[in-house]
Amino acid sequence: MKELTITPLIGVGPLVLGKNQDWCRSALKAFGFPVTSSRRFIDRADDGCIALEYDESWNLQHIGLAVSEHFIARYEGVDVFDIAAPELFAKIAQKEKTGDHVYDPSEYVFRGQIISLWEADEQYDRRRGETRPIYGSFGVGNQVYLNAIDEIAVPSQKGAEPSGTDNSGASPLRV
Repeated sequence: MKELTITPLIGVGPLVLGKNQDWCRSALKAFGFPVTSSRRFIDRADDGCIALEYDESWNLQHIGLAVSEHFIARYEGVDVFDIAAPELFAKIAQKEKTGDHVYDPSEYVFRGQIISLWEADEQYDRRRGETRPIYGSFGVGNQVYLNAIDEIAVPSQKGAEPSGTDNSGASPLRV
């Protein structure tokens, strides 16, 4: 199984945020994961478990990962798809320098590291038989990505944090 190291604000494995689509496709293919589908500004590999999102200039702005049989994705030494969602959230929050963070199993964006988490559920615990809530998607982005999600925030959230970063109504687990 291949290993992908997640480095916030930089990239994942051989993929580097800000690089152009041709460079990213070549790097992904050399690593053993050729692009298998492409639509608009998104390339996918490994049955969709790796998703590369490009900006309007075709530069990589976000790398989305889902659990796969073919790779392990590590953040701070931990397999992000083999750790319960609340524990992963707390681990990321410890490295975040943007204030307090309250666990949200639905979606969350750590704005300092530009890490996105989506939908914690037992169905994503493929490593240990669906016994723990695991985030279904782990993403790393750059400032262009963060600006884009800020831009598409629903009108009621304009001026506030995008969904997942406004902690009102979230679980009381504060880290």
